[in-house]
Amino acid sequence: MEKKILLTVCSMLLLLMNAYTAPPAVVKFKITAHQRIMLEYKNTMSQEIRVDFRNDGDKDSVITRKIDLPVYTVLLYTMPVFKIDTPLFIKNSLYVKNGDTVLLEIDKDFHLVSKTPGNPIINTIIHFADFYSENAKTIYRLQKQNILAYYNEIEKLYLANQNRIDSISDRKDIDDELKGFLIRHAAMEYDVMVIDPVISNIKIPAAYAALVKACGERLSKQPLIVDNLDPQESRNIFNTHCRYEIISAGKPINLITLTTQAFNSKWAKPVIVEYVSNCLDWEQKKDSPAFKMAYQSLMKYASIAEFPQLVRLKKKYFPVINNKDKIILLKEDGSSTTFASELLRNRNRIIVIDFWASWCVPCREAFPDLQKMKAKFKNSKVTFIGISLDADAKTEAWTAALKQEKLSGQTHQFKLKDTKTSPLFDELYIPSIPRYMVISSTGRILNSDFYGPQAKEFAIMLNKYLKQKKL
Repeated sequence: MEKKILLTVCSMLLLLMNAYTAPPAVVKFKITAHQRIMLEYKNTMSQEIRVDFRNDGDKDSVITRKIDLPVYTVLLYTMPVFKIDTPLFIKNSLYVKNGDTVLLEIDKDFHLVSKTPGNPIINTIIHFADFYSENAKTIYRLQKQNILAYYNEIEKLYLANQNRIDSISDRKDIDDELKGFLIRHAAMEYDVMVIDPVISNIKIPAAYAALVKACGERLSKQPLIVDNLDPQESRNIFNTHCRYEIISAGKPINLITLTTQAFNSKWAKPVIVEYVSNCLDWEQKKDSPAFKMAYQSLMKYASIAEFPQLVRLKKKYFPVINNKDKIILLKEDGSSTTFASELLRNRNRIIVIDFWASWCVPCREAFPDLQKMKAKFKNSKVTFIGISLDADAKTEAWTAALKQEKLSGQTHQFKLKDTKTSPLFDELYIPSIPRYMVISSTGRILNSDFYGPQAKEFAIMLNKYLKQKKL
C-alpha cells in the first residue's frame, strides 16, 4: 500500500514538473479565406478562455497560436451547421498538453481533424453524446419512456468507450497519462448520465439505486480532472454533483441550496467560484434577497486577490453608472448628447435601454416585439432608448439599419461615440448583445440583464417597476 502511495505521489510531482517546464502547446489551424474558428478551454482558475483563429485574407492560410496548458486539457470546438430545415450543432473535443504541436483543419463534414501524424491528440474519443446530437435526444427520451432501456443504453456507451480506449492504448502517441485521463473522463461522464434521471425527478428502479449511490459518491470526491475539461462539461458535472447531494439530503433545489452545497463541497476552489458565478447568472430574479445573499456569500468565500475576475461581478450584478456626462451618444443627424442629459430629460421615468448593433441579427429580429412593447407602454412613464454599439467607422451602417428597421427619426435612438474609449464599458457589464437594461432616471440600475421583449415577463416586470413609489 505504501509503495502504491509513493508511486502516486511521484507521478503527481512528475506531472507538476512537466507543467512548469514544458513549453506552451502550439496549435496551428488551416483556415479557409474569411473563416473564423474558436477553441475554448479552462485555465487553472476555471476561467473560460477562447482562442481565436481568424483568416481575414482572400486565400487559405495557417494561423498559429501558442496556448499554455499545464496538463492534458480538453479544447472544445463548436459550430452551428445549418442543413435543410434542421440546425445541427457540431461539437468536437481535443486532448492537448504543453509541448504538443498540432495542425488542425475543418473537414467537409465540419468536423475538426488533426493533420499531424503521430501527434498525441485524440479527437472525439468520448462518445457520450451531448445534448445537441440526435443520438443524445434518443437516449434522453428513454428516461421518460423506458428508464430500464435508458440505463442499458448508457451502459453500452460506457463499455464502448472503455473498449475504444483499450484499443488505442498500444499506439506510441498514447502514454499512460493520456490513457488515465481518458478513462477518468469516460467514467465521470458515465456517473453524470447515471445520476441524471434522479435530478430530473424520474423514479429510479430499485435495481439501480445502489449504482446511482455509488456514482454519486464517486462524484463527491474531489475530481481534479474536471479542471481540465471544457467549460460546458465541467459546469454540467459540478451541477449534477450539487443537485444530487441536495436531493439526497431531502432539500429543495433553489439558488440558496445550490450555492450553499457548492461552498460546502470539497472540489477545487476555482471550480466552485466559477459555478456559483454561473448560478447567479442563471437566476432571473437578480433583485431578490436570495440573490443578494448568494452574491455576498461568494464575496466572503473568495477574495479579489485570489480571483481578479470577481472585480467585474459587481459591475455585472450590481452596476452603478458613474461618469454619465462623459458617455457621449451620437444622434442620427450627427449631433451628440450625453448619457447624463438623456437621464435628466427623462426625469421621474423608467428607462429601458436596448444595446444593439447593425450587424447583430438577433438584435434586429427582436425589433418588432420591442415596437409592440413601446406601443403597449406609450402612455406610461416608460422611455425606450436604443444605443447602438457599432464601431465609430460603422456609423453609416447604423443609420442604414435605422432606416431598414423603420426606426429612423425616432427621438431616442443613439450610437455610442468613441466606442474604444467610452467609459460606458467600465461602468456596465455588456458581454453580448442584444442586452436590455432597466434603469431609473437617477441612473440607478433596476435590472442589468432584463428579459427580451418577446418574453411575457418583459411587460409584467415593467409594470411592477412602475408601481414602485421610489425609483
